[in-house]
Amino acid sequence: MAGTVDLLQRAFTGLQTRENSLGFEPLLPDALAGMRFRVRYRRHLDVPVTITHDSLKVGGSTQQVGVLPVRVFGEEYRFNPSGSLEVPLHRRRPDRS
Repeated sequence: MAGTVDLLQRAFTGLQTRENSLGFEPLLPDALAGMRFRVRYRRHLDVPVTITHDSLKVGGSTQQVGVLPVRVFGEEYRFNPSGSLEVPLHRRRPDRS
C-alpha cells in the first residue's frame, strides 16, 4: 500500500524538495480527475495540496509559520501558508518519442 501512495504523491504530482523549496510538476492521468493530500515540509506541519488538471492549490493552513517557497514547473512562488496559492496548469503531455 505504501508504494501506491508514493506513486500518487511523487509520480503524478512531481513532488520534490530541492533548493529549500517544495516543488511540483503535476501530470495527472486522464482517468484521475484530481487529488488532495497534506504535506509536512520542514516547519510547515500541515500543508494542504489540491491538484486537478486545471490548477494546483497549496495552502489554507491555520498554522502561523514563515513563508513557504513553492516551485511549480520551475517557477518559484513565495506565500504565507495561512493564505493560499493557486497556480493554473496547462495540460502537458509527455513526449512519446
